[in-house]
Amino acid sequence: MRFLDGDREFQLQAAGYKYIQPAPARYGELEISKKLRDAFSRDGIDRLYLHQTETVKLIRQGGNVVLMTPTASGKSLA
Repeated sequence: MRFLDGDREFQLQAAGYKYIQPAPARYGELEISKKLRDAFSRDGIDRLYLHQTETVKLIRQGGNVVLMTPTASGKSLA
């Protein structure tokens, strides 16, 4: 975000920013039907991220979930 340091318009609107280092992917386990697993496989998905599996588990238990992860990390699939 160094290029934004000199952007006056950005500086007037931003309360702050912080760079977060990328972390290695973590995967979880989830019981799903063979039909759903096959559908995922056809789309090139052979495993689910931990935040996806934990989200589904909480929903199955009747919980409410707010999921915040970076762009392109699988929130919609969760």
